[in-house]
Amino acid sequence: MATSFANATIFSKPSLFLQRSTLAFCLRFSSFSTSSAAVQFHSHKKWRHPVASSLVELGGLKISREEIVKDDPTNNVPDSIFSKLGMQLHRRDQHPLGILKNAIYDYFDTNYPNKFDKFDNLCPIVSVKANFDDVLVPADHVSRSYNDTYYVDSQTVLRCHTSAHQAELLSKGHTHFLVTGDVYRRDSIDSTHYPVFHQMEGVRVLLQLTGKDLEKWLEVLGCGVTEQEILKRSGRMDNVAWAFGLGLERLAMVLFDIPDIRLFWTMDERFTSQYPPCYKDMSFWISDSFTENNLCEVVRGIAGDLVEEVKLIDNFTNKKGMTSHCYRIAYRSMERSLTDEEINDLQWKVREQVESKLKVVLR
Repeated sequence: MATSFANATIFSKPSLFLQRSTLAFCLRFSSFSTSSAAVQFHSHKKWRHPVASSLVELGGLKISREEIVKDDPTNNVPDSIFSKLGMQLHRRDQHPLGILKNAIYDYFDTNYPNKFDKFDNLCPIVSVKANFDDVLVPADHVSRSYNDTYYVDSQTVLRCHTSAHQAELLSKGHTHFLVTGDVYRRDSIDSTHYPVFHQMEGVRVLLQLTGKDLEKWLEVLGCGVTEQEILKRSGRMDNVAWAFGLGLERLAMVLFDIPDIRLFWTMDERFTSQYPPCYKDMSFWISDSFTENNLCEVVRGIAGDLVEEVKLIDNFTNKKGMTSHCYRIAYRSMERSLTDEEINDLQWKVREQVESKLKVVLR
């Protein structure tokens, strides 16, 4: 499968080569159901609002809020995203993402002892070059747009994928490595999408690639042969490589029977509690510049993790050529029951911000 690793990990259909013995690895996780997750995270602590720090440590560096959330026309990082920087759920051994990461590490340590270098504390603030150019993402690719990516400034972004570190690691001489980290993308709102999630990728550089290297492997997730141009730019003119990438949340949701992606971020250790949703509809005439991702950013900026889903439920165009959209917003806390008063207050703030920031006309 000859494809660039950027395409393999972000833009192509899923496929990953795993040795058939990893089926046993998956079977061992079948015991981690909702009940076991509840045991792991059960507590009677009261719900509390998360408090965002104005200073976070990232990859050994201390970064202030003012360095990330700027009054700059090229900056689109909101406080709700800054508050997630430095949380590093994948480095918490008792968290589902940490448990999954460590299980994959154990698999590689058992089958390839002392072979793969592991990186899970690399800074998520990277250059546009590292995030896009170094992994051959075309200059006009949609993923580069401000609608899809969080820009700190015109030359700096919050990484969209762990591949942003691939060229640097190859240039430093690493030939077998696993990279795990939090990644950031402006996205829709529902139970399986979140603007921050976690990826792991593996890279192996060889002198040559033959059928013997892969004939005992089973293709199940994102994988491919690394583009030669990436290797050449890293000073490896005579090598070939294969690489794989996977999102940890989606796999953890299946293995631990987790119903909503927001649960990974809850501050309440009960973790699996469920409370009823509240639905509010909002209709407006859209402008030519309207995008659903921008709508989701506005809603999330006001309601944070209390918003469960934003869904288009109706749209039509009138005789004057004006297009109307109707969105249903589902509010639900993973930690407590929401009151009508606070939901109504949130909805009014959402309506005001949507109208002023997105230049739409409410109906």
